[in-house]
Amino acid sequence: MTVEWIEEACEIAGVALAAFASTNLDNLLLLTVLQGQPRQPKLALFLGYVGAVVAIVLLGIVATNLAHVLPVDKVGYLGFVPIGLGLYRLASLGRSTTDGEARVAGSALGTGAVATLTIANGGDTFAVLLPLFADTAESLTWVLAGTIVAAAMLWFAVSRTISARVWVRRTLLRVERWLVPALLISVGTYIVLNSSTDTLPGGF
Repeated sequence: MTVEWIEEACEIAGVALAAFASTNLDNLLLLTVLQGQPRQPKLALFLGYVGAVVAIVLLGIVATNLAHVLPVDKVGYLGFVPIGLGLYRLASLGRSTTDGEARVAGSALGTGAVATLTIANGGDTFAVLLPLFADTAESLTWVLAGTIVAAAMLWFAVSRTISARVWVRRTLLRVERWLVPALLISVGTYIVLNSSTDTLPGGF
């Protein structure tokens, strides 16, 4: 383990956190609402959410094979996927952001239901993680995967802490409107531009 590898690992961990946050603020809101339901089993919530994130990460690891299937100098263009998602969210700022709470209000879900909800709500997560995994050097793949799983556990802890604070949830809804597009575009730009953690041999 060299100093250079540690620096690259810290860099990719930071990008992984940005990618996770940019696609999971809505899930944080859903988790927060579910945490506030007195009849909601907390263990089922934890296992369902974290289990779904692990499944998405495993799919991302499998998708690293795209780096070998696609022309290596074209992998970076996958970064336009999160950039497009970010621009789409910017164009949709006028739409209501409270529907996520309405979908789960008053419900008590089991592990499978929570996992299904997370995966169904995770299309943008996979769309962002797939090019990020494909564009990350093999030696850093598990750093990327571990960071995302750890972030999911942190997300659960944060949602439990703020579940009783309505004002925090409302603030989160407002922040999500501009923060999510900004993070998505940043992650996409990172993928498109060559860096020390890329599989790409040269820059764009």
